[in-house]
Amino acid sequence: MTFVGFDLHKRYITVCALSAEGEIIAEVRQLATSLEAILAWLALLPGPITVGVEATLYWEWLTTRLAARDIAVKVAHAFRVKLIWQARAKTDPIDARKLAELLRVNLLPAIWIPDAATRERRQLLRVRAFLVRERTQLKNRIHGHLTSENLVAPSSDLYGKGGRAWFASAPLSPVLRTQTEDLLTLHDALTEEITALDGDVKKAAKGNPVVKQLSSLPGVGLFGALLPCMDLDLEQRSQAVLHLPVATRAELASRLLDSLDSAETTESAESVAAAWDAELDRREADFGAAAGFGIPASEVFQRLDADLAALATHHETHR
Repeated sequence: MTFVGFDLHKRYITVCALSAEGEIIAEVRQLATSLEAILAWLALLPGPITVGVEATLYWEWLTTRLAARDIAVKVAHAFRVKLIWQARAKTDPIDARKLAELLRVNLLPAIWIPDAATRERRQLLRVRAFLVRERTQLKNRIHGHLTSENLVAPSSDLYGKGGRAWFASAPLSPVLRTQTEDLLTLHDALTEEITALDGDVKKAAKGNPVVKQLSSLPGVGLFGALLPCMDLDLEQRSQAVLHLPVATRAELASRLLDSLDSAETTESAESVAAAWDAELDRREADFGAAAGFGIPASEVFQRLDADLAALATHHETHR
């Protein structure tokens, strides 16, 4: 058995290979990052080979291509590696040896590696969230230009036909008109890209039971419901848990039930912000197209009370 540590850099990789006894088999300070060079170097080592790499830079690219060639790869949480192994002297060869050694003694803090479909879904949602944030910044700038001229668009949707007609005759200064028109052109281009991505997102969400359940909640749309699924593959993790010993499963079940009673949540601020950006854009489009409708606050609270009561009943039943 050979354990290999890869310390990734933009222009090269520092590698160290250890035997099962901990002896250094081979080291390279600067290995080319091309797949051909990596495979050629690994081919010189005695098998079977297990590679350890931190989750940084192009780890997904490397992991996917090595796994396709039946080379075992474990991806480590970079911060946890630092907590486990803190060296006074920090050099590239030491970092590569550190990964190989942790891999050899089975102390590498490995992360969950999502499958290709989940990674594609992550990238799709991240790109859409980025474009929505960029479009929101453009809208803020456009409204800032109008405010600086003491202008308020009479239409609820400045970017629809009525808003564009008003803008065409609005008394803007020549400089601001030119700048605002350029911003509107960028806005339209981003909207076209976002609309195209929306179709791909809907296809990704189709048939997903988690998305269906979450999107049924008040205030949660399709994109907000799909965001939590970026880092969660329920089927894969459920199968892994079912293979644990009975005592371990019982302990895990107890912890999960306790977590339901906790009032603290650890949601990603970035995910929450992206979800609200998507939700606000959806609501703005609905109201602009007269497709949305208001719900009295009393009815909203009644629905929330009913959902909470159902959740409490479910929790008590399964304790």
